[in-house]
Amino acid sequence: MVNNSFVNTFDYVSLIKTLRGIVKQFTGYQLIERESAGSPEHYPFFSYSFLNDHIDVTSDRTADGTFELVLSITCLDDDSLRVKTEANRLRAVFESYQVHELLAKRAVSVVDITSSGSRNAFKGLDDYYSINYERRAGFDMRLRVEEHADEEDVLGVIETIDLENQED
Repeated sequence: MVNNSFVNTFDYVSLIKTLRGIVKQFTGYQLIERESAGSPEHYPFFSYSFLNDHIDVTSDRTADGTFELVLSITCLDDDSLRVKTEANRLRAVFESYQVHELLAKRAVSVVDITSSGSRNAFKGLDDYYSINYERRAGFDMRLRVEEHADEEDVLGVIETIDLENQED
């Protein structure tokens, strides 16, 4: 049996839980995975998607490595002014010292955040005369994270060596 814990070491689930907590604490809204199965949340809410989930920052890939990832964060609502306001508010939250400190405790740092902008999407026809748009505004955020490999778990620990039972 192959132990893959050495290969896949970054915990994306933990990162998203942390981001969900930040979004909920500072905005009061939910953060859900974009295009996820199930019923859509009640407006307004935020969604995320990984634009790039692993960008090497050095050419040396070691057991304890650092890499970057890019997330798209979008506010969704039926009110165009509210999505702009909330997207800008969340962008400011992620730029704040308080959130940078919180993320640093989890070995995550904010590298860059793009300007917030409109991301409206066509939803379909309401009736013959009108077109319904889901109002969206958001930003992209580049994060630097550390992946940790616990070589002790992968390779095991040698606690004792029995020299008497060696074969020649």
